[in-house]
Amino acid sequence: MLKHIVMWRLQSQPHAAQLKALLEALPMTIAEIESFEVGVNFAEGDAVCDVVLVSAFADLEALARYPRPSGSPEGGTVSGRRIQGTLRRRLHDLMPAC
Repeated sequence: MLKHIVMWRLQSQPHAAQLKALLEALPMTIAEIESFEVGVNFAEGDAVCDVVLVSAFADLEALARYPRPSGSPEGGTVSGRRIQGTLRRRLHDLMPAC
């Protein structure tokens, strides 16, 4: 099982709600997703991210078939829709230790 984690820093909270809604529609269209969770931050601070996506895939092949967000770390799209108000995006793919 592989974990795919994406974290966004946004300009304002209304953008977080819009992004969360876009992300929550992904499992209905991407068969490779085995588990999926989207969270919106409620804490304050310089080191926090506003929206975090944690999804799981069976193996590297399933993750490779997953359509990755496009664009630069400062922007991008989800399901072909531009993410408004994105300041920064970080992406991590993790494989459990054997």
